[in-house]
Amino acid sequence: MSYLAVYVTVYEHKGEIYRGYTREFLRHSGIVVDNGDNTFEIFHVTGTPGIGLTFHRVPNWKDPRQETARLLSMDFVVWIPKNRYSELESLFRGVGIKVSKTWNCQNWVQEGLDAMVAAGLMSEAERDAAVQKQMAAVTRPFTTETPNAQALKD
Repeated sequence: MSYLAVYVTVYEHKGEIYRGYTREFLRHSGIVVDNGDNTFEIFHVTGTPGIGLTFHRVPNWKDPRQETARLLSMDFVVWIPKNRYSELESLFRGVGIKVSKTWNCQNWVQEGLDAMVAAGLMSEAERDAAVQKQMAAVTRPFTTETPNAQALKD
């Protein structure tokens, strides 16, 4: 049986920090699958917390580690059986999107990982480790060093 690698990504926020939000809250997060053929599939939500977020599946993407300087982290989460890969889109589409100023793409990723646990695609310990890595990247202090400084130029 062959397997596919699943990652959680965190990207630096580009642009102004909106009133009432922190840079950390505005950092973008998603779930990425390495298709094993030099292409990646990205699952994420975009939009504005409190106004509305929309689910997106982006197939045939380049390696995020080489695609953008805004990438703060891309942490391995779990190997999933290739024959169960087709379940991911419906699992992630099933994650309820909340309209709240305190709920964002980072929360969506965590709930997407919860859905993977419920489907038997990963363990609770693997989910907990992934969330811990995600939050370490989200709360990383902003610096003028790369990748943060480069993120503002992209």
